[in-house]
Amino acid sequence: MGLVFTERRLGGVRFVGHDGGTMSFFSVLVVSPERGLGVFVSYDGAAGQALSDLFQAFTRRYLPARPADTTVFTARPGVTGAIAGVYQNNRRADSTIARLSALTSELLIRPAGDAKITIHSAAWPFGVGRSLQQEGELLFRGANGSEIAFEQDSKRAMRFNIGAAQQWQRVPWYLDIRIVGPAVIASVLVNILTVVSWPIAAIIRRWRGRRWGESVWARRCHLTARLILILQLAVIVAVCTMYIAATLNPTILSDGFDPALVALYACAWLGIFGSLIVLWIAWQFGRKRMGAQWARIHHILIAASSVILAWFFLNWHIAGTTLNY
Repeated sequence: MGLVFTERRLGGVRFVGHDGGTMSFFSVLVVSPERGLGVFVSYDGAAGQALSDLFQAFTRRYLPARPADTTVFTARPGVTGAIAGVYQNNRRADSTIARLSALTSELLIRPAGDAKITIHSAAWPFGVGRSLQQEGELLFRGANGSEIAFEQDSKRAMRFNIGAAQQWQRVPWYLDIRIVGPAVIASVLVNILTVVSWPIAAIIRRWRGRRWGESVWARRCHLTARLILILQLAVIVAVCTMYIAATLNPTILSDGFDPALVALYACAWLGIFGSLIVLWIAWQFGRKRMGAQWARIHHILIAASSVILAWFFLNWHIAGTTLNY
């Protein structure tokens, strides 16, 4: 917690203030000591564009037109390209299931010329985004007066600051939602198609009077792999349901939610250990050349998707070990 006042500019006028909030309640205070003017806002839920619109209307109504800036700043070529990438907020949970919110809230910085960048949601990086103009060395300002400043930490990792309270750090490729999201979605689709086609294929075989295979052991491996896929899909559905419900009503995240969370953890851990079994089954199918070639390729796809989901469960603590979130 930073018990400090931070500086920002609205319409070229200096303001100091402080933002704060809980899971579903937020406040913003800005004051201009020189002008004896200030704004205090409290709201519940996500303000979205409304808060930005409020400060733009405040600037137009109470502050004079900003004089033209005669300062000439010459941007160095390549700066915007060097700071481009995906960033996540440093104020996040890294050891609990709440880490998912850091993944879904990642921001994408794109260069839009030698002296301009745009900010997008990394989860949906389409549209024009929010534009900021470079006005200093690694300093960018938006049309509403908002500023962000980039810097490199001691490990030469790039990060940017929004005021004193928000710091965003560039993520490595394996935490980039543009890679993680499609990988998880593709794995889920493979699992869904496999599970849906399972009974359909069984009906077709019965209609044709054919068996899947003569080996009882192979049939058991076939069944085991699909049961593990069903378990992993159930975990994905439960996580999506929980995330949406908690976003709409954060008050459900209380002690009464603990039994459901424990059940989710248990199923996720079973899904992780089960992925090792699926991987072993795929290896056995290839080594012993069981079934047709398509069946062996299919089991390789199943194993890959199962391992990706297991990594997702483990890395984002869906397979958790604590009830503190």
